[in-house]
Amino acid sequence: MYVLSAHYWEQAVSSISYHHDWHQLILITQGTVALTVRGEEILGTEGDLLVLGRFEEHALRALSPDYKRYLLCISADAPHGGQEDRLLSALITNRAAGFRRVISLGEGRQEVEALFASMVLECERRDAYGAEMADLLFRQLLIVLYRHAPALFEDRGPYTRLSDGVRRRLERDYGERITLSSLAEEFHVSPSHLSHLFRAVTGYSPIAYLVNVRLSEAKRLLETSDLSVKEIVFRCGFSDESNFARTFRQRTGLTPVEYRRAARSRR
Repeated sequence: MYVLSAHYWEQAVSSISYHHDWHQLILITQGTVALTVRGEEILGTEGDLLVLGRFEEHALRALSPDYKRYLLCISADAPHGGQEDRLLSALITNRAAGFRRVISLGEGRQEVEALFASMVLECERRDAYGAEMADLLFRQLLIVLYRHAPALFEDRGPYTRLSDGVRRRLERDYGERITLSSLAEEFHVSPSHLSHLFRAVTGYSPIAYLVNVRLSEAKRLLETSDLSVKEIVFRCGFSDESNFARTFRQRTGLTPVEYRRAARSRR
């Protein structure tokens, strides 16, 4: 399933910097918000669609008390099979030159807002085949957005296919020992060429993306399992406990043990 959750929020809350293991689309229906991603602050206002990709560190700051929005969380497994799927999913997965994080919908707002509202309804009612219906509505949303602004859906042909292949490899085999050189050999390109193309499409180097995948899985295991930190380090492909603990704390502000304790206190 692609649509993990869909909500409509009226609380004008602000957040500290954080990231998710999924993609997000935020449709602002009222008010103004400041979005900070990788140190860059962008303003979004009524009728704007904000696009946030998996792993992207971000913070939101409401600039008006009447900030209201739809929030759509999309699985990392969003459509990426055939050419049409790759093209449609490019909006949320690709960060090629010219990518716009804030999309002003203009006259297309009403149609887009209706699709968001329908996805919220399907997620809340939990009727038969509700998840499947939400996925169909999400695909319809991507088509509507493509018709509204096709330039946002850049498909760089073989570059995108190469990036998708590398991304799937990293997401599937994160526990293995993977280096830039081994990836380049596997995909029959030079290390520098692979790194350049992958960053051009995703915004990350292959190794930075791999670390994000490993950290995401480590957090899931800390939250849901009784595995020791040492076992999690091994399963997630980190070289040693000290390296894992240092990286984990840099990204989350907590040690792995503190993160596990905090996650369990929220249950």
